[in-house]
Amino acid sequence: MRLPAQEVKRQEIGSEEINNIARVMLDIVTCPSKDGRTMVGLHASQIGIDKDIMVVDFTDQSLIRTKLFGRKIGVESDLKVLMNPKIIYKSSEKVAGAESCFSERSEVFGIVERPESIFMKAVLQNGKSFKQPVKGFTSRIAQHESDHGKGRRFADYIDDPNDLHRVPEFLLSVYSCVPKKVWPIHFSKKEFAVIKERATPLPRP
Repeated sequence: MRLPAQEVKRQEIGSEEINNIARVMLDIVTCPSKDGRTMVGLHASQIGIDKDIMVVDFTDQSLIRTKLFGRKIGVESDLKVLMNPKIIYKSSEKVAGAESCFSERSEVFGIVERPESIFMKAVLQNGKSFKQPVKGFTSRIAQHESDHGKGRRFADYIDDPNDLHRVPEFLLSVYSCVPKKVWPIHFSKKEFAVIKERATPLPRP
């Protein structure tokens, strides 16, 4: 998780191994949690696979429950499996938003400032090139998952302990409604340091 992921080689694209990885990732993303929400993104490194492959939900943003980083129940998703993703442009305009992560404790949320729009390229499962501008919440998802391929987690961007929030499951619906800057439940300095340490990427040997 803390090492940069290995690129998918050209000869691997379309192979049974890569297709199986993609299938498992899609199954995980579409499996609903206890409250019925499904994931909007996943990187292969999050499930112990050292390949730069990510799944991103490109569903119409007006249908996405952005505040809790999950889709609404019953909304048909537009999931894309992207290999060797590269962000080649980031807008100067940045937006702060709440993020959580499959690889973190479920109660960990944080405020992360990211470019509002990006232009990215990748390789699709069928080997075709993917090049597309991405904005808004989908841009946040793509940047979040792309970071995993570099050994980074969202907490790596958080320096202010007040921007890292403890959100117990029973308060998720409340968290979605209140301004994040006034959320009163935080982690201790020791817990914050531990979470930050887990987020620090290491260079590949």
